[in-house]
Amino acid sequence: MVFGHGDGGGGPIRRMLENLEVIQKVDGLPIVDYQPPTEFFKRLEKNVKDTPVWVGELYFEFHRGTYTTQSNTKRYNRKCEYLLRDVELFGALGSLLHGAKYPSDDLLRLWKLVLLNQFHDVIPGSSINAVYKDAEKYYRQVMSDGQELLISALRPFTKEPKDVLGVFNSLSWDRKELIELPSPVRSSQNSHNGNSLLVVSAPSMGFTPLEPIEIEKKVTVDEKGGNIYLKNEWVEVTITSEGTISSIIDLRAKNREVIAHKSFGNQFVIYEDIPMYWDAWDVDVFHLEKRREIKEGIEVKILEKGPLRACVEVKKKISSKSHLVVLIFLSAISPRLDFECEVEWHETHKFLKVEFPVNVRSMNATYEIQFGHLERPTHWNTSWDVAKFESCGHKWVDLSESGYGVSLLNDCKYGHATHGNVMRLSLLRSPKNPDPEADMGRHSIRYALLPHLGTLQEGSVIQEAYQLNVPLLIHRVEGIVSTSFFQLDNPSIIIETVKKAEDSNDLILRLYESHGSHCEATLKSPLKVSKIEKVNLLENLIQTLEWNEGVTLSFTPFQIITLRIQSTAGNLCLVS
Repeated sequence: MVFGHGDGGGGPIRRMLENLEVIQKVDGLPIVDYQPPTEFFKRLEKNVKDTPVWVGELYFEFHRGTYTTQSNTKRYNRKCEYLLRDVELFGALGSLLHGAKYPSDDLLRLWKLVLLNQFHDVIPGSSINAVYKDAEKYYRQVMSDGQELLISALRPFTKEPKDVLGVFNSLSWDRKELIELPSPVRSSQNSHNGNSLLVVSAPSMGFTPLEPIEIEKKVTVDEKGGNIYLKNEWVEVTITSEGTISSIIDLRAKNREVIAHKSFGNQFVIYEDIPMYWDAWDVDVFHLEKRREIKEGIEVKILEKGPLRACVEVKKKISSKSHLVVLIFLSAISPRLDFECEVEWHETHKFLKVEFPVNVRSMNATYEIQFGHLERPTHWNTSWDVAKFESCGHKWVDLSESGYGVSLLNDCKYGHATHGNVMRLSLLRSPKNPDPEADMGRHSIRYALLPHLGTLQEGSVIQEAYQLNVPLLIHRVEGIVSTSFFQLDNPSIIIETVKKAEDSNDLILRLYESHGSHCEATLKSPLKVSKIEKVNLLENLIQTLEWNEGVTLSFTPFQIITLRIQSTAGNLCLVS
């Protein structure tokens, strides 16, 4: 057994070691020896035969409330992770291409603040109130300093003495998206708050001058019989007078209905949430027995009528102290239905979720985890199945049958529950111990529903979830030339990280296989590459590769591959 102050992150202290020395000399006590863990496992390897192998996740049947408690901490965490990722990408490219100073010290300082708050009682939401006051202070510092670093990182890529807007894309595929700009720009539609709406494109891991794209097929809005109908090229959505979604017709799939028969999507539900033991840590399965749909104080109205985007506002009263406002968006360029929710939350031992009963049957739902995904049952056949009544996921969960599926995407949420055909996203809890003020106040929540043809891989679910979490960056620059630094020919491969090497000016790329398949992918770049190596996560050499206007890599399911790239002169330079 291991010993020491393990739960606090520490090992044995002097007093413990002295006690071990003493008990060696006490008659009647067992002989005890202490060694490093490596010695234990070496001995184990020699003596143990036919060791059992566990396949799949080791699901922890406890502390399921930690996926949701202290919502703002979890939101800050993900926002900071992606902000610093963008700083690393453009900072490394600017340093190696233009000699700009890479902010190594600042990045180290800010990453340490983010990682400090990933301690096992901070990010799960199980610390005292004073901790979260400190955590918010640190997160605000990361966001403020990180934004300044990002602006500095983008500056070296401006060339022409002309004041224009640039679109920067930090993801490893080309994107076409609807954006909202506060500045006055020529546009066919303004948002409900007066901003300009534009459709723009951006190349993979690169940038381009902002040039609005004209869209032929528009989104339309119609109000009839108490319902509101939104329609674009892909889907037709019916919003009821109660602000729920009674129908989503997928026009690509022979007018298939997405919402289950006689059910309603985007239904906000309150559960009584009184765990037996650990308030902030746990949510127990019996919370599902006390369910209340929010149907009071409802106001529904149209805010935007197209042609680029439709928007419907829904207001609901949760209680005398709490309320929510949700904006439902459908753009002209995607089947994805987006939701932006503002919640004023002042409850005690309540659990807020939003649910979508969908017209899909599957024995398992798929949840994103770090660098991959896994399946969990949608049924409760066994106690092990029941234990997964609340499950952790990252940016998406998907429910698919043969040929069709629906994904529930989120921006900064982690708690999910998929039972039968009902997909639920956990939004807010209100435990009172150890922090009686946990989650009290205002919250901004974003999520999206994505119906798709084929499997989740064929439906571009992974890319859509990234795009929801990593928006295009729009910055005023002194003119830029359209550039894509890295391109991949296989959509299953994602470049998760680009950064400067820890011990040189080389460039580090970290890629992973996201579909769960054996495959090959060719990485190309306009960079003049003199040497490319496969390295481990510590950036130590594994294998030297050959660059011939690109490099082809072989991946196993969910494999992570890290590359080190350098140029002849020690700095990377664009090929003219």
